[in-house]
Amino acid sequence: MVSSALYLLALASLALAENERQLGFPFFVPKIGDWKCQKVVMNGSYAYNSITRPEGERYYYTYTPTTQVRAVVLNLHHLSGYCEGFRRQSCIVTGAEENGWLVVTPCGLPGFLRWNSWNAGSCCQTNKDIDDYGFMRDLIATVRPHADIPVYAVGYSNGGMMAEGLLCRNMITRVVSVSGIITEGQDGLAACRSSYKHSAGARIGHVHGLLDILVPYTSGPASLVFNFPSVAGDMQTWASNMACGEPSETSRSIFDFEEWHGCDKGAKVVLVRNNLGGHFWWEVDAFSTSQFPINMLKD
Repeated sequence: MVSSALYLLALASLALAENERQLGFPFFVPKIGDWKCQKVVMNGSYAYNSITRPEGERYYYTYTPTTQVRAVVLNLHHLSGYCEGFRRQSCIVTGAEENGWLVVTPCGLPGFLRWNSWNAGSCCQTNKDIDDYGFMRDLIATVRPHADIPVYAVGYSNGGMMAEGLLCRNMITRVVSVSGIITEGQDGLAACRSSYKHSAGARIGHVHGLLDILVPYTSGPASLVFNFPSVAGDMQTWASNMACGEPSETSRSIFDFEEWHGCDKGAKVVLVRNNLGGHFWWEVDAFSTSQFPINMLKD
């Protein structure tokens, strides 16, 4: 049953990607709209490196801006994603020059059907001996210029689960999760509330489709297979972690924007709900999934 659900999760990625430096069998991010941000010319430099871990060599891309580095941003791909493609597909690098971001795109390892994935808890890497949180800890220590440089993350689907898990573990301070969730159900939410240590300027932005059947907004078969909580439970956990007050809601086209107010230490908690959306990356006039992380993470 788990294998069938993993198959459905990866089929959401529709188009086969180019075969370049791939570790597993990759798919593009499934997008709706015009991905204008991929046409932006970048003046910084890319590098492809690795670190040695107990599970073997782990690879990652870096994008170094021409400006002074002021933060590290982890760019985390989806189940069946691949780092070579996602470093461009997420478009987070388009905010690197203005904000001084060293953008790091790690590579997940092949699991079921050789689809690259992350062990974020109850999803999605089938080899549970792979310690991806340990990989992230070592990677941050390797690429971070010095200890007072903040570390953020943006992730899609399984990458969003990983990003939220990193925030629960206090390894980063700002997150944007696109179609992700805290894993391990109610126990995972409780563990996150217990482990999280609130810091000044923390932020969580969450983008989710109301019609998502792969990481369901409320509940569904995938929720049972992978022990996913609801998006409401996820957001309530972050609002509690950051000592926020009540939320207010605005709407634009098919999108609802819910923001919690009065959060402690200047924190920010925002949910973008796509009322007609599934497990997709939307680039339309009313909302750009690529621009939202840039706006959420920047100072």
